[in-house]
Amino acid sequence: MTIDENKITFVITEKLKHTRPGVHQQPLIYLAYATDKKLCIVTHLLEYIKRTSALRGESKQVLISFIKPHKPISTETTSHWIKNFMALAGINTSQYKTHSTRAASTSHLASKHFDLKSIMQAAGWSNEDTFQRFYNFNTDRDTFNFGSAMLDAMT
Repeated sequence: MTIDENKITFVITEKLKHTRPGVHQQPLIYLAYATDKKLCIVTHLLEYIKRTSALRGESKQVLISFIKPHKPISTETTSHWIKNFMALAGINTSQYKTHSTRAASTSHLASKHFDLKSIMQAAGWSNEDTFQRFYNFNTDRDTFNFGSAMLDAMT
């Protein structure tokens, strides 16, 4: 994780489910959302890091358990947190699971006519033909910030 004034960058070094030879997840870059600081991921992540630094100790993992002994959380815990958040947002979690979030968010932005190549890069999609076959959206915008686009598209 690299922290700059208006962005936080995560470099994924491990292989992911969709990793294949010659294709790896691009760094995840979260830009500040200047429109509303209450919705800004950079503001909230910096505050979270500050508040949990004493609990984190030597761990480099960002998300830690809020229950003692405050160890790094597992992928199962992350999935559980996402599912709870989806339920709080009114999403039917018996129909939509946590693994649906990447496809749902990319499809939503594509339907709002954002640049497909930028969406695919931000979400780790590598094949436009596959994306078009399953989601079938046309896009035409040139500039793109995934987080800001999601927040703007929701208003």
